[in-house]
Amino acid sequence: MKKRLFVLCCLILLILPSLALSETLSSPTGDPTVPVIVFKSEQSMAEGIKFLNAGGSIFNYKVFGQYVRAIPETGTNCLIVKSKLGKKQVRILDGPHKGKIGWVPSEMVR
Repeated sequence: MKKRLFVLCCLILLILPSLALSETLSSPTGDPTVPVIVFKSEQSMAEGIKFLNAGGSIFNYKVFGQYVRAIPETGTNCLIVKSKLGKKQVRILDGPHKGKIGWVPSEMVR
């Protein structure tokens, strides 16, 4: 019984910090219909944003899909792994993309 209680306490201590430090992913406009895009790498993020700014569409998955790690729903919890000027590396904490790590523009993390 004591061993089970000890293991349970250890698990809670491991999970609690990540929940306390978690952030939320959201579209830069705050509009829940605008997708949150998590890119595979910093390089993929730069190329993907360049593609979109040139008039490309996120629905052109043959081209745009090569840059994307996941497209989680607005409100998905994440943990910031690394932060750089204008971008953050995040780990998705819930939903169907749980555990995936990728890069997002800083304004997508709240």
